Amino acid sequence: MKRFLLSRTTILALFALILGAIVLSYFVPQHMGVPSRALDKWRESHGPLLAAVDFLGLHHMFTTPWFATLLAFFLASLSLSTYQQYRLAKERTFRVGLPGEGWISLPETAMESAVILRKFGYVRIGNQGEVSRHVKHPWGYWGNFLLHVGIVLVVASSLVILVTQHRGLLNLERGETVYPGTPWAVEENGLFVGKFVLPAAVRLESHDPVFWDNGEIKLIESTVAFLYPDRPVERATLGINQPAWLGGVKIYQSHRFGSDFYAEFADRDGKKVVLILPLQIPPRLDEAGYGDFQFNVMPFQIKAKYYADAARKDMLSGNPLLVLRLYDGAALLGELPLRIGESGVLGNYHVRLLKAVPWNGLILVSMSGMPGIFFGFFIIVCGCSLNYFVVPREVWVREGSQTAVSWRAARFAEFYRDEYDELVAALGAMHEQAEAGPVQ
Repeated sequence: MKRFLLSRTTILALFALILGAIVLSYFVPQHMGVPSRALDKWRESHGPLLAAVDFLGLHHMFTTPWFATLLAFFLASLSLSTYQQYRLAKERTFRVGLPGEGWISLPETAMESAVILRKFGYVRIGNQGEVSRHVKHPWGYWGNFLLHVGIVLVVASSLVILVTQHRGLLNLERGETVYPGTPWAVEENGLFVGKFVLPAAVRLESHDPVFWDNGEIKLIESTVAFLYPDRPVERATLGINQPAWLGGVKIYQSHRFGSDFYAEFADRDGKKVVLILPLQIPPRLDEAGYGDFQFNVMPFQIKAKYYADAARKDMLSGNPLLVLRLYDGAALLGELPLRIGESGVLGNYHVRLLKAVPWNGLILVSMSGMPGIFFGFFIIVCGCSLNYFVVPREVWVREGSQTAVSWRAARFAEFYRDEYDELVAALGAMHEQAEAGPVQ
């Protein structure tokens, strides 16, 4: 198993599979990241793939058992590789070794050479017989080890997040309060955790979108209140890049918001029912927001669209235009445009639009492991810095009938050639002897 996990083929295959899954998530919509209509539209256009998509859980890819298994194997492989890097760095730091060539005879004694080497920043690491080894920046040998440690931290933290995270989406009307245990509009939970339950009640107190002149969204701000049973109400202002905390739960302003349309349907027998049609805000003044609805109280499908302003002038006019279509399978039974307070006939129903209430989406996230990811990236940067900016340089000093030294840079030997020449000159080596150059 160890040989399998350390195999270059295994590591590359695991990395390719994980990278492929991440790339695939950009092509297969994740249900926490797209509106429900966009998800339904994608599924309608990819009918032959739905069996595989649902079996593999591709709409919630990062909470699936198979993705967690990939990460676990990748983590095991990286951990073994990190241990190997530790052993290699330790050996490179403390071994003495004997270069086979590049020796330069010196007039000084070995003791005098050691004094000069210390002035150049070389530290004596060890000796073997008549040969002693001196290293400048020995911690540079640990760059690859730190690089691996950082990657292990990132992967391990990602795995912790994957199996312990909670994500939930709430769509709240202005003034609406949701309590712990309320069903989520969309919920996503890690493999090792249960249902996501709010730590306190949440009330949406205000929702204030700002639009550009063409109707595209400029920014969104909302105010939420946290209602605890045993302490005063707490309030927070949310924005796209301005989250808030509720206990250990982080709340984000979603890009999803729109209006709930309350429509009264009366059949030919006079039986009335009020249906709520939640529709997302149109992307522009001249475009509509869409939604498809199937209710248990009627055998027909309702397809709805609405414009934020019937006059196409102001996204916040308060005068939306709702267009309803009634379908029996693929057959269109009727179409009805409505403004607030208007009524008309739609198929077998008399429909009246009662009101439109703005709603706002809130994303709530509870997870452990994010600090580990940031710390892991910091360790990766440290490892890369050691590799490229703190390169170890080694000098061996050989005693005997005549003192001799040999110099080597762990990497980029030509870059440090000037340092080598200065060191040789300080040691008093003859010019013709120095022509041999450093050990590569």
